[in-house]
Amino acid sequence: MKLNLGCGFNYRKDFVNCDLRQNLKADKHFDLNTFPYPFKENSIDFILISHVLEHLEDPIKVLKECHRILKLNGELQVEVPYFASECAFADIDHKHFFGITTFNTITQKEKNHFRGPFNSLMNFEIINRRLIGRKFFKPLENLINISYKTMRIYQELFCWILPARAIKFNFIKKKLNQK
Repeated sequence: MKLNLGCGFNYRKDFVNCDLRQNLKADKHFDLNTFPYPFKENSIDFILISHVLEHLEDPIKVLKECHRILKLNGELQVEVPYFASECAFADIDHKHFFGITTFNTITQKEKNHFRGPFNSLMNFEIINRRLIGRKFFKPLENLINISYKTMRIYQELFCWILPARAIKFNFIKKKLNQK
């Protein structure tokens, strides 16, 4: 089963589309800030959260809930506005901001950044992260996205000069290693 959490106007065929707003076409209507979600543990193959996480009260709880309902080796795809983008600040309802290192703390494998307290609550492997730009950014997009290192250089030195529009992450649920 594939979920589209916070589908909005992006209703997708072959997905269970979920949204809070009753006036939107969705297969299930519920609040993503209320837990648990109406899905069984380890029952979902793929979850899409596109331009939703920045609106929610507690992204860590949302990710933990996604970890609960995803099958082992299930995939989570998250797309959010990039913190340096005008898009991140244009919506008064945006509560959180995201960069390329934001999700490093939810993996038990990541060695490139601080390992935070959340990696004991869930274990996702980051299989892809990609900065996404507007038309003028496109010629540089492949160069910037060559590696984690080139993305870090961009974020440290150039993101305010030529900001990306969004950032997309793909995660795989891994077994939680209790320490």
